[in-house]
Amino acid sequence: MGFGEIRLRVHREGALRAATLPAVLRSLGLPVRLLLVLLLVAVVLGPGAVLGYTRAQALQRDVVTRFNSAQAHLERARTLVGQASGPQAQTGLAQARLEFQRAAADFRAGGALVASPPLSWVPERVPVAGAEVAAVAHLSAMGLALCDAGLLSVDIDSAFLEPAAPGQPTGTARLVGVLDRVQATLPALAGDLDRAQREVKAVDPAALPASQRASLQRARDDIARGVAGIAELGRLVPAIGDILGVDGHRVYVVEQVNPFELRAGGGYIGTYSLLSADRGSLSVLRSGDTHDLPDYTISSGQAGYVAPPAPMLGLLHDKTWSFQDSNFYPDFRDDARAAAQFAQRDFGTGVDGVISIDLYAVAALLGVTGPISVPGSRIALNKDNAIPTIMAGDLVSDPTHKQVIASVAGPLMQRLVALDTSQWLGLIQVLNQLASQRHLQLFFASDRVQPEMERLGLTGSLAFAGHDDFLHLSEANFGGNKANYFLTRTLDLALSRAGDQLHHVLTEDLTLDLRTAPGGYVVPYTMYARILLPAGATGVDLSGLGRQDQPAMTPPAGVQVAAGAVEMRVDSAHTAHLRIGYTWNTPWIQDASGAHRIYWQKQPGVAQDAVSVTWAAGGRTATARAQLATDLLVTLDGGRVEVTQGNAAQVALPRI
Repeated sequence: MGFGEIRLRVHREGALRAATLPAVLRSLGLPVRLLLVLLLVAVVLGPGAVLGYTRAQALQRDVVTRFNSAQAHLERARTLVGQASGPQAQTGLAQARLEFQRAAADFRAGGALVASPPLSWVPERVPVAGAEVAAVAHLSAMGLALCDAGLLSVDIDSAFLEPAAPGQPTGTARLVGVLDRVQATLPALAGDLDRAQREVKAVDPAALPASQRASLQRARDDIARGVAGIAELGRLVPAIGDILGVDGHRVYVVEQVNPFELRAGGGYIGTYSLLSADRGSLSVLRSGDTHDLPDYTISSGQAGYVAPPAPMLGLLHDKTWSFQDSNFYPDFRDDARAAAQFAQRDFGTGVDGVISIDLYAVAALLGVTGPISVPGSRIALNKDNAIPTIMAGDLVSDPTHKQVIASVAGPLMQRLVALDTSQWLGLIQVLNQLASQRHLQLFFASDRVQPEMERLGLTGSLAFAGHDDFLHLSEANFGGNKANYFLTRTLDLALSRAGDQLHHVLTEDLTLDLRTAPGGYVVPYTMYARILLPAGATGVDLSGLGRQDQPAMTPPAGVQVAAGAVEMRVDSAHTAHLRIGYTWNTPWIQDASGAHRIYWQKQPGVAQDAVSVTWAAGGRTATARAQLATDLLVTLDGGRVEVTQGNAAQVALPRI
């Protein structure tokens, strides 16, 4: 926020002439007792008082210098707080604390200059000079409030990032204590920001040079965001406490998902872990192979049988629908609710939440925890070899490969919940990336927790709200094999406009290349595909698929579903190729900037498919390329097309 150009206007022509002072007094309705005070001001600032004018100029320079210095210290402090991480975090935060203190000293000094004679004698109602003196006073008070808030935010960050001393709790147990400190700090932090907001609102923009009015508005916006952030933090802290079971026992099931036998919800659930949270302490109750769960053995006609969704009948035959195949739906909330129902029967207890992590997430988290040895083996899984090692056993039907995953899952979870505070920032960054890529998905039964996880972008839920045009393409491998390990796909979206309609043609090219697979691993790819579109989309058509007129799901409000199935059979060269087409129209709707936007939601479990978007408009064609590693936002603006990242997870330390 730059207010270095604040000017206490001193006019050589004499804005307050002694001769006109009585008229000014009468026009302002000022009491006569101010006559002597204003007379003195007139003498100091009048054109005939060279000494007074020189002093006013020097005072102006001093105020500007102080405010410039305060601004520089404030920005430096914010930068240091934002950069604080790793072993040097506390050093950086100590420097930030010093910068906030220096900024406060300069704001205080600048305010003192206008709080002393002769400027302190100028009432705010005096034209020009009074408003400018008041503006400086309010800005000084605002700056002091921001410095106080900054110092409190440094204390919060320091608590989060300070390594535990010997004998102190670590991991989630330590987190509970930190959250208690944050909770106790929030009222004072909110008070400082509220004070800053009142002061900045009291500043008359007309009292500032035109070049500084935009800075004033930015300051108002920044403070308003800070106030909103404190309110969000006030909701988030209790939600985290709820997750950690500070008021009672919680149980969570962790799905370890294999994306190479793809499902709409991310992949086949081959292994699991059961977590317990109690008074802030997290522990692993058990881990295992989902084939060992009671539901897996139930067949049609037996007690407990659950009919699977129709598209899965060919995969399961007469077996019951069960926990390991619960990832049928494109919205993780639906998958998690199904998994929780099966978990109740499999584990004999209700679960308070469902966490899904795929093999990509396992590899990334091993990068945080470090390698983990596989019991009974010389293998140590790390971020680089985890997927190849696990898949090497899976592809040759080695019965021990699931034991590898299950035996590592427990220690991985245990290490994550025991991480020292110095590693939390790195973990947060990885979790944000994984959630944005939909390799991590969370669902909590608590109405206090789930909305906060939704806000932070951690849930894997459908993200169409607020978008008139959107698409979500998902596919599932119902062949009971790991064909997706050898599958590549490219996606081309061609867009053109006819009147008030936008025409979409999405082409998906799939190539299955089994030439590098183990000998004898020649498998087809049995694919069930769905596309989710706006309910108002028309002319929906699919090619290359055997379309199903009755998709096996009830679409959410405002959404329609088109689905179909196909089998890719490999040729003598152990390869196969398939092209699928999706066509539809949506109304052409421009936002306030004149652009039409399409939200493209990524499927969980896939890595980063190549995407090309072409836009034909006005006889010209524009092209943009991207990777479908996260959700995408396609923007059509005139003859220009742009593809940017869509919603991203935004977990962060509480910084003001």
